[in-house]
Amino acid sequence: MKIRHNTIVYFFFFIIAVATFIGSFSFVSIDAWLLPRLLSVIITLLAAAGVITDLIDTKKNPQSTQRHLHFYNKGEGKPLLILCAWLVGLFVCVYLFGFYIAALVFAFLYLLTKKRKLLVCIAFAVIFTGALYLIFKIALSTQLYPGLIFVK
Repeated sequence: MKIRHNTIVYFFFFIIAVATFIGSFSFVSIDAWLLPRLLSVIITLLAAAGVITDLIDTKKNPQSTQRHLHFYNKGEGKPLLILCAWLVGLFVCVYLFGFYIAALVFAFLYLLTKKRKLLVCIAFAVIFTGALYLIFKIALSTQLYPGLIFVK
C-alpha cells in the first residue's frame, strides 16, 4: 500500500478542519462561529484539491519520483509520525494547561530534543514565554486560552 506524504498531510488538515467545524456549533454568537466555520470550509476545500491533484498525478505517472510512505517498511514513516505526535501533544497541552504553559513546555522540550544545554533550554523557554506574554497580554491586551485546569 503506497500513500504519498502529501496525502497524509492533507488528511490531517481535513480532520482538524472537520473538528473545528463541528466545534463551532457550540458557539452562540455569529461573531464567534463565523470565522472557524469559514476557515474550516476553506481548509477542507484546499485539502480536497490537494488530494485530487495527487490522485491525478499518480494516475498519469504511477512511477512518480515523489517518495511514498510504505506502512509495512520499518522506520520510513517515523518522521511524519513524530511530527503528528508533537502537534497532538501541543494541542492537548494547550487545551489542558493553557497557551503560556504549553509554549514554555514545548519550547523547552524541543530544544532539549535537539541536544542543547539544559541552561540554554530553560533560558530560551522562559524568554520566549515572557515575550509572548508581553506581546499578547500587555501590548495587545489579549486574553489567550488559560487552559481547562486554570479556568476561573
